[in-house]
Amino acid sequence: MLTSLEDYLTAVETPLEWVVQGCIPTPSFGLLVGAPKAGKSLMAIGLALAIVRGIPWMDRPTQQGPVLYLQLDASPP
Repeated sequence: MLTSLEDYLTAVETPLEWVVQGCIPTPSFGLLVGAPKAGKSLMAIGLALAIVRGIPWMDRPTQQGPVLYLQLDASPP
């Protein structure tokens, strides 16, 4: 769908809703990357738990909701 410049400039912005205030908007898709053994998995699990429970994460409010956590680089036990 094409939008004219006039329509674009006069459009009313809808405020963002946040899963984690100021960090993760909703809807969203996230990818956490970093060096090996940097704590990515622990951080992701803590974030997922905070969202599922609706509790603050790193002093930021969260909106309670479902989480899908995929750890695709783990070795089998």
